[in-house]
Amino acid sequence: MVYDHFAKVYDELMENVPYDQWLNWFEEGLQKYHSTTPRILEVGCGTGTLLKMLLKHGYDVDGVDISNEMLAIATTKIRPLSSETLLMQQDMRSLNIGKTYDVVIVFCDSLNYLTEKEDIRRAFRSFWRHLNNGGLLFFDVHSVHYVEEILHGFSFAEDREHVAYIWNIFPTTRKGEVLQELTLFFEREPSFYERFFEVHQQRTFSIDTYQELLHLEHFDTLGTYADFTWLPPKPHSERLFFVAKKL
Repeated sequence: MVYDHFAKVYDELMENVPYDQWLNWFEEGLQKYHSTTPRILEVGCGTGTLLKMLLKHGYDVDGVDISNEMLAIATTKIRPLSSETLLMQQDMRSLNIGKTYDVVIVFCDSLNYLTEKEDIRRAFRSFWRHLNNGGLLFFDVHSVHYVEEILHGFSFAEDREHVAYIWNIFPTTRKGEVLQELTLFFEREPSFYERFFEVHQQRTFSIDTYQELLHLEHFDTLGTYADFTWLPPKPHSERLFFVAKKL
């Protein structure tokens, strides 16, 4: 799924996304795993909110996303801070950047948009190629519990001054997978709205599956954690965090 019309209002509608928690968890992870001054690649950087925060904290960071629409917004945020940061439109399964990094991060459940195990494996292989020897991979995904017990049947609508949306989520026949139907209404002129429709497909897998795929692509899983903490996952954990090292 490539964000299209949603990109235009993503930041406004996602204003409560806890980017500060991702940043804090990541910085704690750098200290925990002794990588305090890394060159970072953010995969799935979206509109660049977290990337901008990383730049403000003094990190050397580049960003990649599959959506040109999201990257166009990211560019407006990043350019006043850095003219050297690369922002690239690429598929995470087949990155070809021409440089390597000390750390690759894939946050905000970006990896859940890969709905086949082979695609996740290809992405891990792609990350491996872009990491220096001993480099670290940090990523998070939804837990199966969250997808099947919380997202299934979820419906939400909101009406703002210039945009309204309806968000419905449905299970598929496959474990850990949902379809998210998003209907957007943009105000083009007073009392006139234009309607757009997007479908987002997401899937998650068990902890063992992610660890197995990491192993197959020559990563050592250093730790698996839950919900922005450094505690191991429990049956009702909603978000899973992984740290792996390139072998």
